[in-house]
Amino acid sequence: MVKVLKDKKKEVKEFRALLKGNGEDLKAGCIRLVEKNKPWKRQCKELYKTAALIRDKARKLKFEKVRALSQKVAKAFKQYAARKRAPRSEEYSLLLKEIERLLRFGHKECDKILGVERKSPKPKKVEVRECKEKTIYKELLSEDKDDSELVPKPEAKILVVSDTERIRDEIEGYLEDQPFDSDYVGSILEAVGYIGRKYYDLIIFDSELKEGKASD
Repeated sequence: MVKVLKDKKKEVKEFRALLKGNGEDLKAGCIRLVEKNKPWKRQCKELYKTAALIRDKARKLKFEKVRALSQKVAKAFKQYAARKRAPRSEEYSLLLKEIERLLRFGHKECDKILGVERKSPKPKKVEVRECKEKTIYKELLSEDKDDSELVPKPEAKILVVSDTERIRDEIEGYLEDQPFDSDYVGSILEAVGYIGRKYYDLIIFDSELKEGKASD
């Protein structure tokens, strides 16, 4: 068991190094295409290979959200490379946002396995009061702090289980700007693994999972 855990951490460290190297190259390459869309065919082919490499590694590690995002990026670059006319800069700009999400979620997944905690700034004061079934957190700014330094809100932990990528993407899009810490998996077996490592306040099941109904 200990050896398996060490091997897993070793693979995750290698994946994090891949994100820092090839992942940042992917981002820089897309930025170059936004600024100067030439020679776009060759660059898109190279960026497709880079995104596909990240996708394959994420699939092996069962980082479902990272795999889905890298698959989306790889598919887009492959389609761009096959076009007769160069894509517009606006298309690359939208794709750049997906790459940034890919890198952000990739590092987040690595941190979970490696036990890395991101420290938040300590609030000067937090006032709490009860209102029916909800707890309202009033964020107070310190006199010597910038307006952007707010007290972080506690995040509810949500696990979404669906073998349909479209459904996972739709739920992810809705939850992205919400104060939730959400994970996404494609099967009940993967969900069991996540539940074994982490507590969730809410688990959302797709009622049409291939392994059977969520109620089973």
